[in-house]
Amino acid sequence: MGRKKKKDKGGGIVFGAILVLAALAALWKNEARYDYYREAAGTTIVEDLSYAEDGQLFSFSDRMDRKLEIEGQYVQTFVGYLQVTRRAEIYCWQRDEDDDGNVSWSRSWMGSVESNNRNSGITQTLSSATYQPPDYRVGELEVVSKSIEFVDSKITVHPSQLKLTEDGEGRGLSAQGQYLYLDKGKPDELGDERLYFRGIPVPEVATYFGKFDNQRGVAYDKHRRTGILNRLIQDSGVLHHLVAGERDVALASIKRHLFQLKWTIRIGGTIAVVLGLLCIFGSIAKFLFRIPIIGSVAQWGAFVLAVAIGIPLSLLAIAGSFLVSNPLILLALFLLAGGIIGYLVWKRGQQRFTQRSLRAGLEQELGEEVD
Repeated sequence: MGRKKKKDKGGGIVFGAILVLAALAALWKNEARYDYYREAAGTTIVEDLSYAEDGQLFSFSDRMDRKLEIEGQYVQTFVGYLQVTRRAEIYCWQRDEDDDGNVSWSRSWMGSVESNNRNSGITQTLSSATYQPPDYRVGELEVVSKSIEFVDSKITVHPSQLKLTEDGEGRGLSAQGQYLYLDKGKPDELGDERLYFRGIPVPEVATYFGKFDNQRGVAYDKHRRTGILNRLIQDSGVLHHLVAGERDVALASIKRHLFQLKWTIRIGGTIAVVLGLLCIFGSIAKFLFRIPIIGSVAQWGAFVLAVAIGIPLSLLAIAGSFLVSNPLILLALFLLAGGIIGYLVWKRGQQRFTQRSLRAGLEQELGEEVD
C-alpha cells in the first residue's frame, strides 16, 4: 500500500487567511453597494413615451406579451419567460482528503467533472447557459435585453413543456421528472448528465426602470461596478430593471430584493469570517486534537475563539463601511461625540471651580490652608 500524502500543514492557515480577508472585503463592499431602489424610486414617471427625453431616467408601466418566445439550444423554444437559466450536471466521483491525508470517495451530481483518477475517461458534453430575447416589449416601449436586471423569483421549467431540437434528440435526451436526462449506459450511472431549467415568468403588467435613449429603454450604467467581489455580492451598479406589477408594486419588489440581498451577504460574510478564523486556529492547534479530552477542549476552544473574534470583526467591517458610505451620519456622530466630550470637560471645570470656591471660603473662615 502506498504511503498517504498529508496536506501541507500551513495550507489551513493560508486558506483561512484568504477566506477572512475576502469575506471582510465583501462585507465592506456590501454596505457601499449601489442603491438601485433609491435610483428607481427617483425616476420620472412616464405615461406617454412621446413626452420622454433622451438621457432621462424614467419608469414606464404597461402590459406584456405573455407568449414571449426565447430560442433554446437542446430545446426549440421557451414560451412565456423573461429569462431562462440552464444548469448542467454530471454524475461522477468526488475525492475528499482530511488534514491527516485520509482519502474518502463519493459519487454525486456536480457542475463539472472533478479531476481525479477515478473520473478518468468521463467527459461532460452538456453545458450551462442563460437565455433571453434580444429585446422586450412593455406596451410600445422596446427594452434592450443587454445588462437587464430582474428581481422577481424564478420557477422550475418542467421538461414536459419543452420540445427537443434535432440536436437534443440526437444526443438522446429524455424527460425524467424535472430534468432532461442523458443516459450514457455506464454502471452505477457514472457519467450520466442532466439539465435543469428555471425561468422568470412573463408578467401580465410590468414596470421598466432605466434610461430613455432613442425611443428605447437602455441600461443606466454611470455607476457600473466591475471585479470579482462585485460579481460575488451581485452589485452591478446598473439601473436597467424589468419588474412585475405597476410602479408601486414593482418598487416594493425592488426594495425587498435589495434588503434580502444585503442581509444574505451580511450573514454569509460573517459566517465565512468565522470559518476562516476556525481554519487558522484549528491549523495552529491541530497537534492538540489527537490528545484525549484535551483534543475536545481544544476543538471547542478554537470554535469559541473564532466566533468571539469573527462576529465583532464582521460587525466592525459592516459598521465602518456603513459610516464611510454615509458621511452625514458619520459627521453627526462626530458632532455628538464632540458635544459629549465638551459637556464632560465643561462639567469637570464646573466641579473644579466649585471645589476651589468652597476651599477658598473654608480657608477664609478658618484662617488656614485646607487640604
